[in-house]
Amino acid sequence: AAALFNGLSHYIDNKGSDYIISQMTDGNAPPLFVDGKDDLQRSVITLNNNRINEIKRVQPEVVLLTWSVRGTNGVHDKKLAIDTLSLTIKKIKEASPDSRIIFIGPVPEWNAN
Repeated sequence: AAALFNGLSHYIDNKGSDYIISQMTDGNAPPLFVDGKDDLQRSVITLNNNRINEIKRVQPEVVLLTWSVRGTNGVHDKKLAIDTLSLTIKKIKEASPDSRIIFIGPVPEWNAN
C-alpha cells in the first residue's frame, strides 16, 4: 500500500474526490492468512484479523490490496497462493459485503544496494 499512497492521494486531491485513504501496512505482513511473523515479530494472522475487524467497522467502498510476493511470508506455490487469496477475499466479503476488492501487483521492487 505504501507504494501506491502518493499516487492515490495525488489523484484524489486533484479530482476533488471525497475518498479517504486508510493504510494498513505492516512490514513483511502480506494480506494473507499464513503462519509467519512481521518485521516486529507479530503474528501475520493476528495482524490480518485486526485488519478485517477494521474493514468490518469502516465498511469501505473499496479495499485495495497489494504486497511483495518475495518477502519471507510470500506464498510462492501458485495453488497455495490462490487458496490464501481466496480466504482473504472471503474474510473481507464476510466483514463488508458491499466492498469492492481490488488487487494490484506486482508492485515495483528495487535493490537498495
